[in-house]
Amino acid sequence: MISLVLFACGYAAQGSMKNASHLSINVLNCSCLLIEPMKKYHFNLFLLIFIFFLGMEDGLSQSIFQEEKEPQIRLRNVTFQIREIESTPSHLKILEAYIEILNRSQQLVAPPNSIKVVLVPKETKYKDSNAMSELALFPGEVTLNSPLPPRTGRVLVIGFLIPEEKLGSITFEVQINPPEGEKKTVTWEEP
Repeated sequence: MISLVLFACGYAAQGSMKNASHLSINVLNCSCLLIEPMKKYHFNLFLLIFIFFLGMEDGLSQSIFQEEKEPQIRLRNVTFQIREIESTPSHLKILEAYIEILNRSQQLVAPPNSIKVVLVPKETKYKDSNAMSELALFPGEVTLNSPLPPRTGRVLVIGFLIPEEKLGSITFEVQINPPEGEKKTVTWEEP
């Protein structure tokens, strides 16, 4: 646009005023043609930014913080592992239950000895229907004796002595801080 104006000025300086005035009108028309798309561009840009911030209202606003009164302790996975210990006169088989717990609180630390996990055997099935003895498993209980920081987890282990006979499965009920804590039913099956 500047080069067109300079060209018009140079053309006017050569003495052809009639052509120069005609050229300057064309230059003004060209500048109007350039300004109109710029107005549209600015309007579209403004509209786009406005819509962006309108949609970002939820993303930019902070949620109201609710003060926690106590730590939020949750059960995660419960896995099992068989451990064999050699001894005389026979080997010992121990069924170990690994119970993951998680403190989902944002700020509160669970104090020591405040988390208790209970694992209660509910049902036992044998692979052989002519099982020799009825398996009597007692409930297992463990207490976390260290603090549990926010957004961290720990694994607690409870072991049960099981017989040499082929077990099919054992169903357990796991609970944190009974009687009102979270409860879960899990089943171990012998491979």
